[in-house]
Amino acid sequence: MIRTLFTTVAALAITAAIPASAETVAITHAHIYSMGPAGEIASGTIILKDGKIAAIGADVATPFGARVIDAQGKIVTPGLVITSSNIGASEIGGVENTNDSGVSGGSLSAGFDVQYSLNPDSTLLPIERLTGTTSAIVTPELRERRRAHGDKLFSGQAAAITLAGGRDMLLKSKIAVAMEGGERGAAQAGGARGAFVVQLAAALEEARSYRKNRS
Repeated sequence: MIRTLFTTVAALAITAAIPASAETVAITHAHIYSMGPAGEIASGTIILKDGKIAAIGADVATPFGARVIDAQGKIVTPGLVITSSNIGASEIGGVENTNDSGVSGGSLSAGFDVQYSLNPDSTLLPIERLTGTTSAIVTPELRERRRAHGDKLFSGQAAAITLAGGRDMLLKSKIAVAMEGGERGAAQAGGARGAFVVQLAAALEEARSYRKNRS
């Protein structure tokens, strides 16, 4: 279970109302799908302390001084995580100057770091929050002009972000290196999947060699 802020799928914007700060919050009268040992609770309470779940159940008492949010029977679930997305780095895919999710030229490949492309003012973030999404993995992609060169396998370094709002949306940078696979990967390697596998193996071996012999 994702032990962070809960979100709702029924018009109650709980995550938007709960900052990850030093306070105690009680979400009461909630129809809870805990996605954990507690299972489904038809009417229960969630206690959050310092932005993390402290207690959950049908008979949980509300601590003195806690800020109370009455869910009024609406559904509350753990926040959803988008595992591969360009949200926050691309606004309109068809409009070139609003898309910073990857490069289409220059020398960068695996070295492209998508964290520097993140836009906390993106209009897509609040839309995703309405669907129950609270975090995402922003995965860089090779843009069309770069694909035409057919000389790069890796599109850059991915980042984990929060959609909770505020200027600091980066949770962790450099969490993975993304690459083009399938038909696109084959095209990048010269037109054959076999060539892609060979080039990928060579690139990984070169990285291992460099790690052992940096000097």
